[in-house]
Amino acid sequence: MLIRIGCPGCRQPIECQAAQAGQAIACPHCGQRMRVPAAPSALPPPPPPPPPPPRVLEAELADDDPPPTPPRAPRRPKLPAGVGPGPLGDAIDEFAAEGAILFWIGAALAALGVVLLMTLPFLRKEGPAMLGLIAFIAGAIMAGVSFQHLGRRLVICDNGLVDCWLGRATSWTWDEVDGFRMALTRVIVNGVYSHTRARFTVTFATGGTRVYTEAFGRPEELGILLGGEIARAKFTSSVEAIQAGRWVAFGPLELGRAGARERRDVLPWNEIEDFSTNKGVLRIFPRGTMNAWASFDVNEIPNYELLVRLAEHCRRVFA
Repeated sequence: MLIRIGCPGCRQPIECQAAQAGQAIACPHCGQRMRVPAAPSALPPPPPPPPPPPRVLEAELADDDPPPTPPRAPRRPKLPAGVGPGPLGDAIDEFAAEGAILFWIGAALAALGVVLLMTLPFLRKEGPAMLGLIAFIAGAIMAGVSFQHLGRRLVICDNGLVDCWLGRATSWTWDEVDGFRMALTRVIVNGVYSHTRARFTVTFATGGTRVYTEAFGRPEELGILLGGEIARAKFTSSVEAIQAGRWVAFGPLELGRAGARERRDVLPWNEIEDFSTNKGVLRIFPRGTMNAWASFDVNEIPNYELLVRLAEHCRRVFA
């Protein structure tokens, strides 16, 4: 008996034998690890559908009863004006920056400082004038830092991303993205989660760089979505490069047909026991020892999600 499941990584259908139920397998398309669910048992026939609601004529509706409204379709983000679907495909999700409040607070504080600086010196009050100078500097810094997030939003599409700010939209396809680094820090205060600090660095083949922080709403979802979409788009070309005998670099670590390479030290695939990530540190363990062959800070590894999927694929194919 065959069990048909869907891969959570690449969404491709996979057929497994019923004997594999409960076992961990790797997707043959992208290398994502998953567990095969138990085979469904024979289910009783579904209950008959409920009878349709009685038809109500317009004359039977009371004057104060609102007319029935049809259910709403789920909202999908729209691409900015001037940016057609084209090579970007459809929009998947949208993340808006939250800098408007800080900007206006900073602008008001700076304006207050200017008023104090212009009026109080004539009254020979040096103390309040100094407070005015401090208010102006603090407000200008706050407004300047938050201005770059004023009205800014990031749209993630099937084949790229769009950065919208001040009425201008800049778009890139995933092929134009060279690297993606994600740094997430969950801040705990007195044992209670407070907030998440985030820094996402996207580098492009043209040499440009964009940095996104926790100023965008839902930073953890943004980082996971960016890393997953980039890994999905670059997985096939990375596999082809390795099969052609080339090394694929992930910062200080490289993957190839021969194994994993750090500088000139190569660990073959058949000698690798596990890739393990704990507390932001990636460790590679060889077989027969508890000592890690190499360890790397996840923040130093570009395209970390692609590295994990590619390593699982190479271990299955070349080990």
